[in-house]
Amino acid sequence: MNTITAGKTAKAPNTGSLKAPKKTFQIQYSSELNLVSVRGWSITDTVAERYSHLLSSIEKHLEKNGILTLHFRYETFNGTTVKYLFKILKVMNKAHAKGQKVKIYWSCLSSHESDMIDMGLDLSKMCDFDFNISYL
Repeated sequence: MNTITAGKTAKAPNTGSLKAPKKTFQIQYSSELNLVSVRGWSITDTVAERYSHLLSSIEKHLEKNGILTLHFRYETFNGTTVKYLFKILKVMNKAHAKGQKVKIYWSCLSSHESDMIDMGLDLSKMCDFDFNISYL
């Protein structure tokens, strides 16, 4: 899997440490698996730039391959993240309307995360394709 960082792609580091997890934000993209994984603390200063690049990558991938699965697992996010989530859903709905295979997984760390669950439910109502909400 690759990590997209400020418009550049690099191998994701293998961190086998037992230390407490850092408050990080990752976007991983695997064109071979038709998969994008977004997770962590989506509140950094570079969120807009990173989502702009992700949106462009999603559009290009769907144009070329016609299939894509997105997996979101947030610890927290900000208003900019929500803005880009709406844009991503719009692109995914258009792709679905063209007959392309698209799917979203919205994972919450527990069933007690009512804000994340509610956001997932709200987003799922905007989708014309599979939007699955789960607890880890």
